[in-house]
Amino acid sequence: MYRIVLLFAFALSACGPDTNTDPGNGGNTDAGPPPPVEPEISFTCPDSAPSIENGLNETWPIGKGVDGADRVFHALIPAAATAGEPIGLVFSWHGVGNELSDWTANNRVDNTSDGFPFIVISPDDANMVVQGEPPGLDWDMFYSSPGDDNIDAAMFESIVGCLLADYNINKTQIYSLGFSGGAVMTNLLMARYPDLFAATAPLSGAFFSDPAQEELLDPSGQGRQLLPSLGVDWNDLGEGQQTVLITHGGEDDSYGMFGVEVVNFEHTNLANIAFLTNHGRNVVDCPHTEGHSAHPAFWIPNLVRFLKDHPWHAPSPWAEAIPEPFNSAGCSFHPAATP
Repeated sequence: MYRIVLLFAFALSACGPDTNTDPGNGGNTDAGPPPPVEPEISFTCPDSAPSIENGLNETWPIGKGVDGADRVFHALIPAAATAGEPIGLVFSWHGVGNELSDWTANNRVDNTSDGFPFIVISPDDANMVVQGEPPGLDWDMFYSSPGDDNIDAAMFESIVGCLLADYNINKTQIYSLGFSGGAVMTNLLMARYPDLFAATAPLSGAFFSDPAQEELLDPSGQGRQLLPSLGVDWNDLGEGQQTVLITHGGEDDSYGMFGVEVVNFEHTNLANIAFLTNHGRNVVDCPHTEGHSAHPAFWIPNLVRFLKDHPWHAPSPWAEAIPEPFNSAGCSFHPAATP
């Protein structure tokens, strides 16, 4: 399959002429190297990984849950991918307590457009619990730093590595989106791989590389009295140029356990605007008043337009005009404060 083609191409390039010299300018390199045209991705496809099938994949052996069970994810692979055409890649993460089957059935996107075909990967969570070891909340979302043993990061890297080997993935069109806990996972991955995603859409989530948002976790302190392990520790957010679309649903947009508010996503996302723009990202802010739920004016199937408009390291056309239905939804554009 494409894995073999990649190996063959590498072998040919290894035998070709030295491209580091330029007789036309006498080898003058004063201009410096050209800017990158796509992100550098070092993920590999493990030997133990099975082929990724269209539909439900139930025996993924990388990133096993704390109970040792294989991971499960749903793949939506358009015909353009199997034909060898350049193809985008979108990860779609469900919220805490959601079922993967409901998530994929109710949030299906049009991924077959001639101008923007893409593979959709919708992972299922590992059933992690706050009082577990390590602690988690469905997802391995509390502790994350590049090179650690975060199981969801391991699953993500292996899936991307295998898709790169098997398909002609357009590296300038890799995205992540999710709701609630899935939004937190999208943010966690952006913190780990700060210049990988072309754009992200964390809907009603939080970004725990931001100290201000860390302080918003468990505002009453009662949660830590019940669960001393309740806390987060993510790596700092590095350089990147994504455009990030966020939603938040007012004061009732919150998550709690045992009658204790753990996090208020209205507060975290208001903090997110300053945090992300101060770290070189554009933010499309889409507030609403429906609490912890979908934005009433648009939802995940509408995000295809947002993704298509934002390839890697390209200026956002939304800085000039936000299209429908996002404009009527009250979305506003906040440009990056740094280059």
